Amino acid sequence: MTSPFPFSSGAVLTSAQLNNIGSWVDFTPASGNWSSRVTVNLARYAQVNKLVVVKYKITLNATPTSGDGNFSVAQPVAEESGDSPTGTIGGGYLHDANTSYSYPVLAFISGTEFFLRYIPTGASDVTVDYNSPFTFVSGDEIRFLAIYEAD
Repeated sequence: MTSPFPFSSGAVLTSAQLNNIGSWVDFTPASGNWSSRVTVNLARYAQVNKLVVVKYKITLNATPTSGDGNFSVAQPVAEESGDSPTGTIGGGYLHDANTSYSYPVLAFISGTEFFLRYIPTGASDVTVDYNSPFTFVSGDEIRFLAIYEAD
C-alpha cells in the first residue's frame, strides 16, 4: 500500500491523501505451514506510518496432519526487527465446525509469520497444531486480528 506519509513541512494535504490514511488492502499470504490445506477467505491490512493492523479469516479445505506442523500464516508487512517488544500481539478464535464450539486464541509473531496459542482454563497454553485444541478438519475456521510495528 502506498502511504501518504511522510508529509513535508508546509505541504497542503489533499482530500485523497486524507482519505487514503489507513485504507484496508486485500492481500494473499505468501506462506504458511498449512497453506496447502486452507482457503484464505479474507486477509486485509491497514498501515498508518509504522502501525500495521491485519485481519484474517481462513477456512480449512483439507484436514491437516502431524507433518504440517503448527498453524502459521505470513505477515503482510515485515515486523520491526530492532527493539520491538515480544509477546502477544493480537487475538481471535478457532471454530470447530463439527461441534460448533469456538476456542479463543492469541496471535504472536515468530520470524515473518504469525502463530496462534490456545490457553485452556487452568492449564498451560499450547501452540495451535493439527489436533490442538481440537482435531482440525475441512470446514473449520481460523479468525484473528493482530497489531504490530512495521520495519
